[in-house]
Amino acid sequence: MAAAAATNDFVTGHFHLVMGVAATFAILGALFFWFPKMFGRQLNEPLGKIHFWITLSGVYAVFLPMHLLGLQGRNAGAPLRASLAPSGGFGIKEFIAAATIVTSVAQLLFVVNVLSTLLRGKTAAKNPWRATTLEWFVSSPPSHENFAAVPAVHRGAYEIGTPFAGGDFIPQHLAPEQIAKYR
Repeated sequence: MAAAAATNDFVTGHFHLVMGVAATFAILGALFFWFPKMFGRQLNEPLGKIHFWITLSGVYAVFLPMHLLGLQGRNAGAPLRASLAPSGGFGIKEFIAAATIVTSVAQLLFVVNVLSTLLRGKTAAKNPWRATTLEWFVSSPPSHENFAAVPAVHRGAYEIGTPFAGGDFIPQHLAPEQIAKYR
């Protein structure tokens, strides 16, 4: 009779690290980037950096030990062997649990950052990231009819090193003859 297939800890750790953490950081990065455009306020950058580094180190502290356990042949949910969890000591399973708690609590930093910014945060600059795309050249948050006329676009949104520009930050709505005036 065939036994039910058990999920190896390596697979569990790898899947969550690649799929879950990548999506989570993409969402958090997008929220940090678009927050000034959505609400007209700038998130606290030092608090955002602290949140990022605690979260990054935390997720690796959670999922890398799972890779090691999986490489040793441990299946998810199976009891740890004595060599992995010394008697009376702080084992890998306890380390993963502690790292999970620290990483989860660190998410409160992001919530505090968002709430404090919404309540009393500093007003964001019109274009805090020096982006070249059109949406950053209207008010934040944008009004319903944010362009009086359809704007002309003279270059791509991500052109780097445009000749005779004097730099990489050239808004895409400026005509070539307007570039000299913009500098």
